[in-house]
Amino acid sequence: MKQISFLLIVAFLAFQPTSLKADIRSDADSAYAREQYTEAIKLYEQVPVSAAVYYNIGNCHYRLNNLAQAILFYERAHLLSPGNEDIRFNLSMARGKTVDKLVPRHEFFFVGWYRSLCNIMSVDAWAYLAIASLILGLVGLLLYVFLPLGILRTLSMAIGIILLLVCAFSNLFAFSQRYALEHRTGAIIMTNSGSVKSTPSDTGKDLFILHEGTRVEITDDTLQGWFEVELSDGKKGWIERKHVEVI
Repeated sequence: MKQISFLLIVAFLAFQPTSLKADIRSDADSAYAREQYTEAIKLYEQVPVSAAVYYNIGNCHYRLNNLAQAILFYERAHLLSPGNEDIRFNLSMARGKTVDKLVPRHEFFFVGWYRSLCNIMSVDAWAYLAIASLILGLVGLLLYVFLPLGILRTLSMAIGIILLLVCAFSNLFAFSQRYALEHRTGAIIMTNSGSVKSTPSDTGKDLFILHEGTRVEITDDTLQGWFEVELSDGKKGWIERKHVEVI
């Protein structure tokens, strides 16, 4: 009897954190629905990270006119769920309100095609597709081995090879997205404006000014207090870390 009571207590304690998080998420959603966005943000920050949570936090900041914060959380949501059309749309809307209008550099067709294809699904979705296509591909090849000569045998081999190729590409896309998640170089200008300098020093020459919400890519983070950043149009320079936050 004591053992049963002990197990029940352990199970209850193990369940509590999950239940509590679910309650907090429910309270956050309720606050969001009531347009109490500041309260909703505080509650969302207490629940496990997900694309949906980041997306909702971004929406809250957007409605509070915190443009840089909205773009930051939309970017984080997009990183976790690059294929989500709602996230893409809201991110595009928020970017349209930024001061800095940059014209991206021309890139090779293959690079843009690869990025677009890679971002159709999340890293987990690509991983599941890789596993499923591997299993089905092997089944197709086994059918080729055991089926008698004929159309079905040839078809099973063709399908098996195609599915194994799908598995290979799915693994490649999953790896690319996983690498992007683990080696984040994108960052957002969080202050009203920040001066980009020629050298990582206050005495460096001012090259240009960046304003809140602009996205940059960090190319060097080895110096304390400074980031070397590159814009989508190819311009580069050094900016103080206090002006940016990594996505």
